[in-house]
Amino acid sequence: MRLSIAIVSYNTAPLLARCLDSITRCAADLEPEVIVVDNGSADDSVALVQTRYPAVRLILPGRNTFYSTGNNLAIRAAQGDAILVLNPDTELHPGALQALAAHLEADPACGLATAHQIWTDGRTTLPICSRFNTYTDLWLGATFAGALLPAWREARRARMWYADWDRLSDREVDVAPGSCMLLRRAALETVGLFDEAMPMYFSDDDLCWRLKVAGYTVQYLAGAIITHAERATTRHISRRARQMYYADLGVYARKHFGRLRAAPLIAAAQLTRRLLDRREAQPGLRAR
Repeated sequence: MRLSIAIVSYNTAPLLARCLDSITRCAADLEPEVIVVDNGSADDSVALVQTRYPAVRLILPGRNTFYSTGNNLAIRAAQGDAILVLNPDTELHPGALQALAAHLEADPACGLATAHQIWTDGRTTLPICSRFNTYTDLWLGATFAGALLPAWREARRARMWYADWDRLSDREVDVAPGSCMLLRRAALETVGLFDEAMPMYFSDDDLCWRLKVAGYTVQYLAGAIITHAERATTRHISRRARQMYYADLGVYARKHFGRLRAAPLIAAAQLTRRLLDRREAQPGLRAR
């Protein structure tokens, strides 16, 4: 199986270097094709790749294409039978990519395999993977309804995030995180790539949904381990990220629940976003 690795980077030079070093250190035997899409970084990311990693294919769209379009650019350029979509704030551990690739090769029903993620302290397992968001889950998780009904919200959240599972065993899941997805090219040719109408959020949920509908499974492999400095790539643009989150939520809701059902949810979500923006802009409100 030929492997490609797609990394979309935006102002993450130190993290990107560690990610690429981990690929060299832990996956060189697989001879993966590595593609970096630089989303108009203002740091030295481009020079870093050009000078330290000449074997890496660098794509320069000249603008910030965000997650979905950036990864689609890399996937379309990739030559592999399987493509690992990988965040630049991750690091492979020995054997991780080998285990993911071996599973994908052994199980033709598997369209996507994802890894066990640990925090940068080297000990804490991240609670990745979830069930699909339902209409109710989005109401409770993305609008003021959750604050009014906290017990129901937390019960739904526990169910959606597999609270009964410690992530130390393999499991078929609904949604794998966009930070680490080994995707079967044949599956992508069947279901399509990331939906670019959702540039940053929910496009991983949507892709997993389409894989499931097409009869593919999404698998979590506990023995394939990566380190993930979660949210390191978006924490510096929190308000902009929130705006994109709510915009993408609207696209997802219309696509999966229909325009009529989505309309009140979207209205409530946008009101919630405006309240959060107002609270952030007025420090006195944050203490209440």
